[in-house]
Amino acid sequence: MIDITQSPYNCVGDDFTDNTAGINSALATGKHIYAPTGTYRTSGNHAIATTGQRVTGDGLGATTFKITSDTNPGFVLQTGTIGVGIADCAIVRWKPSSVGSGAYGISQPAVLEKAAIERVLLRGHNIGVLLTNTDSSIMRDVVVDGNKVYGVQHQSVSGNGQCQWTFERCLFVKNGSHGYYFQAAAGSGSNSLGEYVNVSTFSNSGCGLAFFGASASDFVSGVRVLGGFFGEDGFHEILLDTYGGQHRIANASMELVGRGNTGPQLATPASHSGAGILLGSSNQDVVVVGVRVNGASDDGIYSEAKFLNLTGSTFTNNGLSTLLKNGIHIAGGQANVVGNTSGNVGGSTSQNYGLYRDPSATVQNVGNLFMANQVAPTFP
Repeated sequence: MIDITQSPYNCVGDDFTDNTAGINSALATGKHIYAPTGTYRTSGNHAIATTGQRVTGDGLGATTFKITSDTNPGFVLQTGTIGVGIADCAIVRWKPSSVGSGAYGISQPAVLEKAAIERVLLRGHNIGVLLTNTDSSIMRDVVVDGNKVYGVQHQSVSGNGQCQWTFERCLFVKNGSHGYYFQAAAGSGSNSLGEYVNVSTFSNSGCGLAFFGASASDFVSGVRVLGGFFGEDGFHEILLDTYGGQHRIANASMELVGRGNTGPQLATPASHSGAGILLGSSNQDVVVVGVRVNGASDDGIYSEAKFLNLTGSTFTNNGLSTLLKNGIHIAGGQANVVGNTSGNVGGSTSQNYGLYRDPSATVQNVGNLFMANQVAPTFP
């Protein structure tokens, strides 16, 4: 392992010295590099290009890489590598207000295998992390905060839908659009993703998590959101419009979507719109179990999915910003709605119906508790 403060690299973590050349020289050796506690100014565009190579610091509160360029990525996980990574540091932008296209905190331009981003803070970039295809990689204990557009932008490419990044205990907060955004590419075919385990979002100006397919031929299968807290994002907390199925959202808590200021420095006024969960009509089948949604601006859950299995979930005090909003709104497709609780609590009168069904939808309503809804328990 190379300590970048030692000769011949001679980097200085004084928040003044330009360390671009020293960091690049250390990376060019192909060895692991280590940055002790300090703030290292650099123009970025540092390629982690050798299989197995890692960049590490003393912790995200101790080692900081401060990127002075308005357009360069901070670090690049190089195409074709196996087992590269970055850990235990912060990667921040010197002038967040002036960042432009290409100013990613971490960029993955093309396919790689078994990469790891762990215990890292990414703040003030145009996009915090840009990801694409992988057979199996992980992002764990990462905070993506206050980036101009997306926290994480994840996209496939034509001819390759394998995008199996797993996210564990990550926080996407106060970004200018979606906290996490996945888009299937035209020509990518079936897109397979990793799991989203105890991922949380807060005060992003778009959705907390958003997943989009491109067409019936280029679809997303098997979105699995397991646990996590989602609060005060500006649009929907979780949005699926995937053209695929086998999705599962389980044991997550959501509250107050659209009710607070969002984005970097919380400078974007509250949207006063958005559902806890929105399932578009392109989704084939979705399971939602053990979810709690409280105080959404619009519906607690809105579904047009071809088939929804909704069980063991609680929807309270939703519809805070609009009329005729509900705990559960089945707007199309078929839904098996079993063993849920939906109503107003604590004196709230915002939620009109516990379960609202549009005429085009078919609903199996079994063993649900609808309580103190403003208009009626169900419609029709």
